[in-house]
Amino acid sequence: SRFELASHRLAAAAGLAPRLVDAGPDGGWLLMEFVAAPAWSEAQLLSEAGIDALGEVLQRVHALACGTLPRMDAAGIARDQVGVILQRPDRAGSASVALAAIERNSRELSRLSDRAVLNHGDLMAANLLGPGTGMGPMLVDWEYAQRADPTWDVACLLEYYPGLGRQLERLLHACGLSTAEDRHILSLQRHVFTGLNRLWQQAESGNWIS
Repeated sequence: SRFELASHRLAAAAGLAPRLVDAGPDGGWLLMEFVAAPAWSEAQLLSEAGIDALGEVLQRVHALACGTLPRMDAAGIARDQVGVILQRPDRAGSASVALAAIERNSRELSRLSDRAVLNHGDLMAANLLGPGTGMGPMLVDWEYAQRADPTWDVACLLEYYPGLGRQLERLLHACGLSTAEDRHILSLQRHVFTGLNRLWQQAESGNWIS
């Protein structure tokens, strides 16, 4: 998409993503410069050195000027997913409850914070390239990039890798998000991220995950 293309370009210009060699004008396809480094492993991501390196990179991502990109509308995304799910009436109740929770938490997040920065949004180990020792990884696959509060990327990491919860303080410190307000915002973001992820899975598979 155009958002993916614009996000990747911003990150590449800052040395946080591989340089783009070419791309379709609508972002339908991207050709990246080859990076002679393996993708991270889950063990590397969960290590203290990995958390510190990734946190430093995320701070740099979140500092990029991206004000021309649209802000994430979690409730709007949820409504679109529910529209697909409602084609199966037997799933309507669960989906409607999830949508109401996302809308409620989104309103509270809007009240608490007006921060809106570039977030990668899909921080699985396979999307991190590089040594991760003394320097951070490069980030690839910006398809789910969003302009949102910086805690969105932390919520993503905790959803994908629950084991990071045991090192939450280190992760928050590495990302520069260690205030009490950051923690409260993160707790709401985690509910939103989890809700959206479950709605997406249900819309894709037709099977509700409780």
